Amino acid sequence: MPCQAQESRHSFFIDYDHRGRVALPVITWLENAPLWQFVPNERPRYQQETILNGGDIDSWRVEKAKAQWRQAPEGTGNDAFFHLGLECKLAGMNSSQIESVLKEEVRFARAHSIKDRKAQIPSILRNLNG
Repeated sequence: MPCQAQESRHSFFIDYDHRGRVALPVITWLENAPLWQFVPNERPRYQQETILNGGDIDSWRVEKAKAQWRQAPEGTGNDAFFHLGLECKLAGMNSSQIESVLKEEVRFARAHSIKDRKAQIPSILRNLNG
């Protein structure tokens, strides 16, 4: 049994087990589930050395930023998408590389805001280069 609040009006459990209901198809659920990715908090040592010695792109930082973007809470898409672009810039990417990442990551926007995220890309690039 789920936990019940002391006052029943504060309880939120609703049992949808009635005639005509069927189990959710697993494949459908997996295709529409949020993508949760494990991104370690500590950068591998070899990447730290490459970044410090060669000025290469910090791929660990980019992957962490992608994971954060993909898990952005509802209503934070604008800021989270800009933050992704900023992290790519701080990771050592040039404008065309950042644009490529942003165009690829648009697919992880919520369906109703894909158009907004696509339209946001030129603005992000201008702000990062300005």
